[in-house]
Amino acid sequence: MASGNRIVGVDLQIKQTPSNTLGAKDVDVVSIYVPLYYGYIFQNGNVRPCIAGGFGIGLNSINTSQMGSQIRGLVMEKSIASSVGFIGMAGVTFQASNRLALFVEYRHSFDFF
Repeated sequence: MASGNRIVGVDLQIKQTPSNTLGAKDVDVVSIYVPLYYGYIFQNGNVRPCIAGGFGIGLNSINTSQMGSQIRGLVMEKSIASSVGFIGMAGVTFQASNRLALFVEYRHSFDFF
């Protein structure tokens, strides 16, 4: 949703990622991440850059059942963890015609909790 040159948004991201954790292969991580962000769109004619930042919360399900005895002392096969972090975004919209615009975006998030 946009209001003038300011943007406010929320996303829902669902990811399934195979991971190489602690040297053990085949650890499946499923994440549900909800970032909330606030930003600004610069109005420069046909090329409009934008920047945004905010925070996100997530739930992560970690399945370690395929690790077997690769790591000593690991008892749980499944675990759920929560995370909180920051998100930063930068993008550019190219207005090609009255009906066509192309948008390029870069996002980076950092979970600290």
